[in-house]
Formats: sequence, C-alpha cells, structure tokens
Amino acid sequence: MVVWHRKRAFRLLSVLKLLELVKQKPLVWEGVRPLPPLTIRRVENGFTAHLGISVHHAKSKALLRRLEAAHPDIVTLMEEDAADFAQCEKVAVVLADMCFQSSEYAQHVESAIQYRTENNLVLLHVSPAVGGVPFSTIMQQCPANLKDMGIFNTLASELVDDDADYLAIVLQEIAERFALQSEASKGESHLATAADVEIELAAIQQAESNAHEETLQTNSYWLGQLSAMYHQSAADQEDAAKSEASEDKIAVNLRGQQHTESALHVETPRTAVPRSSCCEITTGTSDPHPMPSMGNRSADNQAALTVLQQLARSE
Repeated sequence: MVVWHRKRAFRLLSVLKLLELVKQKPLVWEGVRPLPPLTIRRVENGFTAHLGISVHHAKSKALLRRLEAAHPDIVTLMEEDAADFAQCEKVAVVLADMCFQSSEYAQHVESAIQYRTENNLVLLHVSPAVGGVPFSTIMQQCPANLKDMGIFNTLASELVDDDADYLAIVLQEIAERFALQSEASKGESHLATAADVEIELAAIQQAESNAHEETLQTNSYWLGQLSAMYHQSAADQEDAAKSEASEDKIAVNLRGQQHTESALHVETPRTAVPRSSCCEITTGTSDPHPMPSMGNRSADNQAALTVLQQLARSE
C-alpha cells in the first residue's frame, strides 16, 4: 500500500511508488529518488557537534544511527546531560504521543531551548501514518512552560520511519541544515525541480480520463447493440405469433370444410329397379345402404347450410 502523505516531498515520492506499481519495476527519478547528494560543512566554531538529541526518547538511538549512515559527515551527540546541549549547533526534538510524560525528556527539551533557543530546534513529529497522533494532540499534551518558551515557534517536520524512502527525505531535510550553502540551496529546491513528476502525474490523470471516456463510448455502443437485438427479438416474436395465429385459422377453416363435406356427403344410390303398380322386385337380401328418403335428404341439406353459415361468420 502506498500512503499519500500531506507533505509535498512525500506526495512526490508516493507518485513515484505508484508509477513503479504500474510499470512493475524500480524507477529512478532524479531529485525524488535518489535524492541529490549534499556536502556537509564542518562544525561551526564554538560547538562540538552538528546535532544533539536526548537519550530519553525511544526513537533517538535509531534515528541518529540512520542519519549517520545516510550522511556520515554529520557529527551527532546522544545527550545524557542536559547541559551538553550547549555544545550542539542544533537539537532534535522528537514529538510523539505522551512523550512529555517522561520528566527527564521534558527537562531535556526545556534545557535545549534554554541553551540553543527555539530557533535551533529540529522538531520531528511522528506521523499518524506510522502510529503517531495528530499535532494538535501533541500541543495539548505539551507542558505550559515549554509552550511559553516558544517550542512551537519552529515548524515541525513529519517523521515517517517505517519506510526507508520516506525516512530518507526526513534525513535529507535534517542534513540540509548543515550542508554548504550552494549544496543546501540545491537540496532545498530539489523537490521544486521535480516538476516533471507532477507533469507525469497529470499525464496519468489524463490517461485515466481518456480511458474512462473510451469505456463510456464502448458501453454506449454495446447498449445500442443490445437494444437493437432486443427490439429485433420482440419483432421476431410478434411475427411468430402472427404466423401461429394464421396457421390456427387455416386449421380451423380446414376443419370447417371437412365438416361441411361430411355433412353434404350422400352415398350414390344403387340402380333402382323399375316398380310396377302391382308388384315389387326383391333380390332376396337387404340393401346395406338404402336410399335416403326425401325427408332425410332435406335434413342433411339444412345441416350443411348451417355449417356453411357458421364458417362464413368465422371468416
């Protein structure tokens, strides 16, 4: 996970880390990572160290070790005696949750202000991103006498020490205080000269916007295709329904015609034998299909006429 810090230098580094995730490989960005080299000047006359820090804070030892590793020309002191802060050009003060509950640490901070004034403090606020508390909480927890001495007259730097890249920026900012003037100027402006990183970020945002627009166009196209398919399917279903209804009507007509033919069907009579007024010739066997009488034939014709009328009404 890439943390998006409020500090501008951290934000630029976060951009670089995001680009590395996109490219899936380490990237080099001059001025952001690696940071520009610094030439550390000698300790000023009258002092024995560039930077001092209290031994009574849990982060002091690790912080000085990392600072010396990154900038070996910086002379540091881990102070046990508060009076020794007078030998240091500047004093680092780590501001963390409940740090002033330690009376020894609070006393060291007070001595640092007395010996070096608030203008020579290097305030390092442990970032909430690494488990710290908001700066407003630090101010609430700070003893009144330290506030009155002007401890917060100096801007604090955000301390992120759980990631080597972000910590390198913190150490660079500390080291810039002791760099040669020309190098210090470069160091102080190295983030400003990384404008191309912000340009790259703008390019990424534009690319995302273009991709979003392309996605909208693609979705619109497929929605149109689906709509056309839906209407075509509905038309096909309507045609199928009409065809089925037509077939049913034809079937009904056929059944009506068959019923009419059945009603009109009359068996062809056998050849009649002439009759005489006095006798009747018989064959000795009964005819299985006797000739219908006139009365029956009229009934059949009436039934056929009724069927034809019903068929005409149905059409």
